[in-house]
Amino acid sequence: MDELGSSICHSDTNTNVCCTSFLFVPTQTMFTLLYPIVRIEQPYTEIFRNYVYENTNTLDRNIKLLPWHRVHNRKTILRSLTIQQCPDLFSKKLEISTEIFEEGHKNDLYDKILIKNKLNIFNKDYIWKVYTDYDLIKQYLTDQHYQLTDNIDQADIIFVKEQIQDFRYETLNNKLINQFPFENVLTNKELLALTARRWKSIYGASSSSSTTTIENDPYIESHGNPPWLPVTFDLTHELPQFAVYFQVNFY
Repeated sequence: MDELGSSICHSDTNTNVCCTSFLFVPTQTMFTLLYPIVRIEQPYTEIFRNYVYENTNTLDRNIKLLPWHRVHNRKTILRSLTIQQCPDLFSKKLEISTEIFEEGHKNDLYDKILIKNKLNIFNKDYIWKVYTDYDLIKQYLTDQHYQLTDNIDQADIIFVKEQIQDFRYETLNNKLINQFPFENVLTNKELLALTARRWKSIYGASSSSSTTTIENDPYIESHGNPPWLPVTFDLTHELPQFAVYFQVNFY
């Protein structure tokens, strides 16, 4: 949003315009389209937009609207969300929720019991067939020991951008692939932080760090960060906790 767009105030009841992001692909330029949703007849009428029009969660909605609250109201909302008054809010252990880790992988197929691949031993003159959708690999993989193929079933090596969903041995056999099941716990930054937080839920805090200032902070302690991980919040699921933590420690 430019100076005009960012100056549009929020309103729940007097909304008269809407803003939508628009990507112009030929120039890779992002625009914000502003258009009226009611008839505006009077000149110099102030325009309003609803910044959280799709949010029905009362707590989450209030937190997202904090920038438009007066300072006094902002502090009142945040001070009502302390550990003492809202223990349930800070007792949720997001890192042990299997639903978050399995989201997006519900249809994945993989062997429940690990099957160790036994790679065939090829002589040095063997030509490996490679299936890929990377243009750079197609352009620069020119070594005589490799041959590109458009048939994935004939490939010895599969190197693709598209997420593989069937990791079963009976499907892949001895093919070499560039992915592994649930790799997004490392490649997705939100899940990577949650995976790191699981360290503390499994092994607990180290005795050497139990007396540090960080460990003595009840908001960090309830959050579950291990001593070696900076305080990290998943803003999709932990926005209220982040706002309260910021209010307590920095405001």
